[in-house]
Amino acid sequence: MWIYFALGLAQESTPVYMLGNLACYDLNTPQPAGWEAFTDCLGPWVALQAYKQRKVLPEFKNSPALLDPTLKVKNNGGQPGEGLIITASEQLQANPKPNIMLGNSWSSVSMASNAFMSSVKELQLGYSSTNAKLSNKAQYPYFMRVIAPDSLQSMALVKVILELGYDQVTCMHSDDSYAEALALDFRTFAKEDGIAVSMFPLPYGLYDAWPSVMANAVAQGKKKLSTKWHVVWAAVSGDVPAFWKHMVEAGIANGDNVVIGAEAFGTTRVAPETFGSMGVMPVSKGAMWPEFVDFWKTFRLADLPDDVRALADAVGYTDENFKNGDTAGSTCLSASTVCLPHF
Repeated sequence: MWIYFALGLAQESTPVYMLGNLACYDLNTPQPAGWEAFTDCLGPWVALQAYKQRKVLPEFKNSPALLDPTLKVKNNGGQPGEGLIITASEQLQANPKPNIMLGNSWSSVSMASNAFMSSVKELQLGYSSTNAKLSNKAQYPYFMRVIAPDSLQSMALVKVILELGYDQVTCMHSDDSYAEALALDFRTFAKEDGIAVSMFPLPYGLYDAWPSVMANAVAQGKKKLSTKWHVVWAAVSGDVPAFWKHMVEAGIANGDNVVIGAEAFGTTRVAPETFGSMGVMPVSKGAMWPEFVDFWKTFRLADLPDDVRALADAVGYTDENFKNGDTAGSTCLSASTVCLPHF
């Protein structure tokens, strides 16, 4: 969808130079965002090949490839400062400079970068930047999202809780911009439906502080509830693996308590620790997804441009990964599943 929107918006700006300012992590370790984020780096390039070869999307198949875009991929590692540095250096120093940017993955990175993009009047298309604040055109006039904002996840979470008949829940979330926005929206919608929510923010990345916060949440939760203690994991953003580790150690994720998470991909990546949990994300894969995965499998490392190949080498991605379609579904999975792995 990134490429599709980018090309549609770039018809008046030829030639088209696109910058992929994206997050990329090692495939072999638990990811800061809970998925193999190399997909975020490789996906736009594969989608661009679908456009050039007139594959997958009907809009690509039924019309000629009128443009010949250039895509440069950079890795910001999910860091706001690095994302802003890439944005500024490419806009001020690159020749030719990009006239459209894809990314920056996390909302905290996109917020920093789009302030700059707006000042130079260049468009940024954000896929996984879902903070609703980015929809504020007065603040971010040159940001365009191609995925639903967090508020839809929050609404879906409330609907699940209503369906289960709960009227009191404890909500834990990391205090970064993504997770906090999702959690606050959840509390607002829950209150409208008569659900009492106790909020317990976890300092982002400061794991030594988490046990005391969770212990306090456990104590208050058990004091308020006469039945099972219902925990809502509204979002923990980049701390997904650490969240589950601490939940287990705190005696929360032990199979006796119901844990409902708004980031379903986290439950699939750490499944052995998630007994008694369910996740929800109200986005679905499109009808063209199987064809896109088949298209993905046709590529090999030798096909990649140098910048994308360098990222593939850095994370250990191989031709065998291509053949197996590895990571082709991971980013879509992270934003598409209503997942009940062990519930």
